[in-house]
Amino acid sequence: MCKLHYVLLSVLALAFMQKTSTLAAEPTTKTSDNIAINSQIDKNNMTFDAAIAALKRGDTARAIQIYTFLAEQGNTIASLSLGKIYYEGIGIPINYIESEKWYMKATEGGNAEAKDRLSQVYFDISLMYDNGIEGFAKNTVVAMDYLKKSALLMVGPSANSASMLSLYYEGGHDDIQADWQEFARWTILAAELGDAEAEKKLQIGEVQLVIGNFYKLEEPPNLSEAAKWYRKAADQNIYKAMTYLGEILHNGKGIVQDYREASQLMQKAAEHGEATAQQLYGMMYMLGHGVQQDNVQALKWLTIAASKSNEPYAGNMVQMLQRRMSPEQVQKSQQLVSEWGNVQRK
Repeated sequence: MCKLHYVLLSVLALAFMQKTSTLAAEPTTKTSDNIAINSQIDKNNMTFDAAIAALKRGDTARAIQIYTFLAEQGNTIASLSLGKIYYEGIGIPINYIESEKWYMKATEGGNAEAKDRLSQVYFDISLMYDNGIEGFAKNTVVAMDYLKKSALLMVGPSANSASMLSLYYEGGHDDIQADWQEFARWTILAAELGDAEAEKKLQIGEVQLVIGNFYKLEEPPNLSEAAKWYRKAADQNIYKAMTYLGEILHNGKGIVQDYREASQLMQKAAEHGEATAQQLYGMMYMLGHGVQQDNVQALKWLTIAASKSNEPYAGNMVQMLQRRMSPEQVQKSQQLVSEWGNVQRK
């Protein structure tokens, strides 16, 4: 995590890209005032050849006039050319804001190269805001918005942008608090875009658990995808993942119901101290789901769960079960609880 990534993810939401109203004002000092375009434009010889010739002789102002005229007619190559002039500072100071404007116009016209370059401009502007340089007032929130816009274009630079967002949301960054849901969102996208660092993260059991939670908490929930990631984490002995996977298998929503596997997962998680698993495993014994119905075992696990949880549910279930059981059964269950506690203290 010590190396800084310099590129970011996409769902092709141009509406999001245009959401400039949520961004801070433009830089406190522009890198350059826009080159003035004469009100009386010579519309003769407004061709690409003329624009290229003007650049070759150092007449950037004339080249901008020509490209602007052509761009306003809907020519995406002209818009792309204007973006390059402002981004690279060809005969004028660099102006990222103007570059963004023209790359955006070309992108909206379907120009693939402009889309790639727009992602890079968004990334560069994010760095300017993040570090408060080149006349951009430091603003971490705006910097993150630009990173997201870069990532959401789903082109070359987007993978690194998504990876950086993953890094920032994992540990927090300046004014941005750590956020596991956002961490999951951008890590998934970065990996899909081929970022090696994100792909490594997705091999870690704890991260797989987080990804499972992300899909489970989506609106609407994607339980089949959540189960897939919980299973990956469970295979690495992440007991909370076993609990969540067992719960999905038991309920049979978004996945084939399987009481037997659910009970096996709950047993393993319960035996390793997962309070939620202990409660659910007790309920499965009470109902005979995936295991032979056994109130003694049910009371054992519900009692253990109630001793570790502030939630009243397990305690209420203990009281209900005790009223249904004989004194001998209750005593046997209490003995099992004591034996389990002795094992845990060793």
